[in-house]
Amino acid sequence: MELDRIETEHLIGNRIQQDDIGLLYRMYTNDEVMYTLGGTKIFREAKESHAQMYEHWEKYNFGVYIFKDKVTDEFVGRGGLKKTQIEGKDEIEVLYAVMPKFWGKGLALEMAKKSIEIAFEHLNIESLICLTWAENKKSLKVMER
Repeated sequence: MELDRIETEHLIGNRIQQDDIGLLYRMYTNDEVMYTLGGTKIFREAKESHAQMYEHWEKYNFGVYIFKDKVTDEFVGRGGLKKTQIEGKDEIEVLYAVMPKFWGKGLALEMAKKSIEIAFEHLNIESLICLTWAENKKSLKVMER
């Protein structure tokens, strides 16, 4: 399976590219989105995060996707997989974040399910984690599903 471009029922995900910084910056400056993701970021922080996501793909051949609506091509959010360390242990984290306009439509769940499918069926990853704040009830609901 080619992992650079993926599809769900409503979304098309493309491996993060150099020119996606503008989309990420728009997300990272949105108070609603970033409320449970550590707060909004200035451009330098968004650029650093973008560079890390891009380099992650180069190093591990998997990572974060930019997701757009299949019909309108509108930016919906970002999601995918990220290698991380928790208490000194290597883990693979499932990531998802959706722009407020698209909340409540099941799109975070689509991103998460596709990421999980890729991890288990195509990358042979044995276990995954997903993190959020206890107050983030919407994200917890995605995790439960």
